[in-house]
Amino acid sequence: MSAVHGKVLEIDLENKTYREMSVGEELYREYLGGSSMACRLTAQRLAEAKDPYSPGNVLTFMTGPFNGSRLTSTGRHAITALSPLTGYWGEATGGGLLAENLKGCGYDGVLISGKAASPLYLYIHEEGVEFRDAGHLWGLDTYETFDRVQGETEKRAQVAAIGPGGENRVRYACVLRSGGGVSGRCGMGAVMGDKKLKAVAFRGTKLPPLANEEVFNFVAGEIYKEVEQRGDFLREYGTLGYIDVGMYFGDVPDRYFTSGVFPVEKVTASTLRQKYVVKAQACCSCAISCKRKTRMPALNLEMEGPEYESVVALGPLCGVYDLDMINQANHLCNRYGLDTISAGVSLAFAAYLLEEGLIQAGDLGFSFAFGDAVALLRLLEAVAHQEEEGRLLGEGGKRMAEKLQVAPGLAAHVKGLEIPMHEPRAFEGLALSYATGSRGACHQRGDFYMVELGQVEQPESMGLQPGDRFDLKGRVRQVVAWQDYREVFNSLVMCNYASLPVDMLANLLMAATGKEWTPDHVMQVGRNSSDAKRELNCNLGLKPAEDSLPSIVTRALPEGGAAEKELDLQDLLQDYYRERRWDPQTGRPQ
Repeated sequence: MSAVHGKVLEIDLENKTYREMSVGEELYREYLGGSSMACRLTAQRLAEAKDPYSPGNVLTFMTGPFNGSRLTSTGRHAITALSPLTGYWGEATGGGLLAENLKGCGYDGVLISGKAASPLYLYIHEEGVEFRDAGHLWGLDTYETFDRVQGETEKRAQVAAIGPGGENRVRYACVLRSGGGVSGRCGMGAVMGDKKLKAVAFRGTKLPPLANEEVFNFVAGEIYKEVEQRGDFLREYGTLGYIDVGMYFGDVPDRYFTSGVFPVEKVTASTLRQKYVVKAQACCSCAISCKRKTRMPALNLEMEGPEYESVVALGPLCGVYDLDMINQANHLCNRYGLDTISAGVSLAFAAYLLEEGLIQAGDLGFSFAFGDAVALLRLLEAVAHQEEEGRLLGEGGKRMAEKLQVAPGLAAHVKGLEIPMHEPRAFEGLALSYATGSRGACHQRGDFYMVELGQVEQPESMGLQPGDRFDLKGRVRQVVAWQDYREVFNSLVMCNYASLPVDMLANLLMAATGKEWTPDHVMQVGRNSSDAKRELNCNLGLKPAEDSLPSIVTRALPEGGAAEKELDLQDLLQDYYRERRWDPQTGRPQ
């Protein structure tokens, strides 16, 4: 099949060996690539390993059939493993040129198992794999690591690296990419740290051919023009441009999910541009350029972002509305390799528990109040370096609640993954997606608010129509279809902002692979992915009771765009299991 190499690279860190593994065409037809293929290739080994910190946990870097092509929004890669935060399937995506260079090495993905005896980094290129000592890199932040690794390998190499957060196995440590880009969720950085893997550098240009390159590139060119036109708002304001729109709908959480009203004008994209020098950046082949690079002249600081999720998690959720401090917090997370969402939720959880008098400062080992931006910066440092004050915070909300012996429903997580900065009470379809997500609460795989806001162009056969955002009754099938559609994007691997119609994806796949594809076949890939990840999670001990939301985000808020809306998903969940054909008693696909 064209557009793929038909093989992945397996690396054993303990023995410092590697080998090629062939992948049959039938698997590409069923899973395409990305996180979906990663799950298919590693599920049995992950189920046997069970412990995210065991040598048997397989860390993957994966590409898809469109990576390296001229199609917009295809500069994405997937990183997967058992999550140290949840104990279940974990995945994170990132943008830039890494996927193109990985695929250019002659492989569709890399599977890494075992643990190194001492810190090392991998240099993967067209001629093979080099295991290089990283003792001199251990302790460096991510940006320092990029510079050193590129200086020791190739300046055009694309580097994925961890900072002190990953080295110290903070459960929500993330992986950053040279040139800008974060694979943030599920603790993939902690998996690298546990394996003593400081970084992976990729450099390659050996891309597989497309079956009908002329047709593919013509269609890709037309799509580029259309997406470029649709992407004006994101190009102008970045993802943070949503914050004032989101607040109107009650979709932006404040003060640990207890409020939906705050001085939003202090933290909007317009305010960011007025206060700082902000430049738009694009991933590989992207027509949108939603990423930001921000320079703060007063502090002589240039930083990646900030993105919407980071601003809200480290800002309003913690009662902080000062962009100077929010930007510094965001930069610390990037330097040290911490997921801004999980970090912000964990900090806000501590502030909430102290404010409500449910615990004392002595129980935590520190004091932290909403609005204390100075303490927020200090505690992020402590988390990354696992100093005494940061040890409990670095465990995430679920474990914090267990160790502090507070009501489990006060921890804002699903299956151990902290809830992102989209308020489930604002969109019932989003709430159901959070509750049933394969990796936990995920706004990328469950952004059903896009449907409710009328931002979706799909064939009528998909049945996706906006409705009452507070009432999903009779429309659960749409949530299932949307989740499967997003799983297709995780397979390709593509950015959600493109949101190409499924019939167009089928046509592009035919031109790329030289095989027959229909919209139904494309959607079947999404269903296969959803079922495979669910089956693995069940093998790891997941129960249907975990398809739920904590009480902190289900009880009604007094004011805001989602005021007086209380969530009860029980009937919707039963409909969901029927639509999925999952056993309601065991949760397994049937």
